[in-house]
Amino acid sequence: MPIYLKSKLLKMFLCSTLLVASVVTPAFADLAKGKKALESNDYPTAYLEFLESARRGDPEARLYIAGLYFEGKGTTRNYVKSSYWYEKLARDKNSVAYLHLGIMAEGGLGRRRNYQDAIQWYEKAANLGNMQATFSLAELFHYGKGVEQDYDKAAKWYTKAAENGNLDAQLALASLNKNGTGINQDYQKSAKWYEQAAKTGDVSAQFNLGLLYRHGLGVEQNFKLSIKWYKQAAEQGNSDAQNNLGAMYDQGLGVKQSYKNAIEWYQKAAILGNASAQANLASLRQHGLGFKQNYEQAIKLYKIAANNGNAPAQFALGKMYKQGQGVAINIVLAHMFFNLAATKGYLDSKAQLDEAEIWMTSSQINQAKQMAEKWIIKAK
Repeated sequence: MPIYLKSKLLKMFLCSTLLVASVVTPAFADLAKGKKALESNDYPTAYLEFLESARRGDPEARLYIAGLYFEGKGTTRNYVKSSYWYEKLARDKNSVAYLHLGIMAEGGLGRRRNYQDAIQWYEKAANLGNMQATFSLAELFHYGKGVEQDYDKAAKWYTKAAENGNLDAQLALASLNKNGTGINQDYQKSAKWYEQAAKTGDVSAQFNLGLLYRHGLGVEQNFKLSIKWYKQAAEQGNSDAQNNLGAMYDQGLGVKQSYKNAIEWYQKAAILGNASAQANLASLRQHGLGFKQNYEQAIKLYKIAANNGNAPAQFALGKMYKQGQGVAINIVLAHMFFNLAATKGYLDSKAQLDEAEIWMTSSQINQAKQMAEKWIIKAK
């Protein structure tokens, strides 16, 4: 779905492309009163004032009244009436009207959903320079709604919107190029768009840019820049960035190695439910790095991470049960955890699984497999 306009209607109008010259004095008076009421969030009064001017044919008032019906402010939300006024404005090639008619056609708001109509309205608005419509049009091609899925056309419209500062388009383009979804994978382009989005403060862009600098994808590998972007995302509460920042301190990449700082960031991420951070904390506990070695605490943390689907934690638990670290040796539980990790293709889980079975009876193997199946079902 396209992103609905959430800003105040007055701000929305000021950003539109409609220029109005009012020539009827009474209508202008109603319009001025309506604007004043809108600025004060007095939507019922604004609605009444704009309605009078709209009925007299004032295009600016019509834009406002259509928006009030669309948002349900000052009156009951009514997409049919909103559409009525937007259609009048559409005759004068108003891009905001085109956009909203596209939104209603796509969403089935006040009418039957019709993606073909949505495409036509969005394209008209896009050709007039409306970037929200440009982005929405790109999405329809991206996901194949009402049209054959076409990543090249999606990229074309995303690029147009992105070049005009549309954040959502920048993120979409960055993701398409990073993953090579329907287009040739291009980390350079991905980095370019993530950087533009990151500079606006977008947390997902900051995290992904940190990732690209960490691994030298599309940019020259630079641990310090990776840390810079990870930190900005981490400070906004992104748990993946917090975990990865912890790993940079853990490994001493771009910073002086510090288990203390690593633990600080791992803990922030772990509290937010980040399974990788939970597993990383468990590993430090297990090996006595930055903590006093404590197998029991390590197992507790590994189990939390394993419950969250973390394969490294599942593998580590398998080894601890196999070797009896902090627990009694339990080959059945070891097999179960190796099996869980193996289903995710983790490291040499399959080899560990095969080795464990050498020492197990058929009954034990079946028991372990059933336990793993129950675990997987419970986790869904």
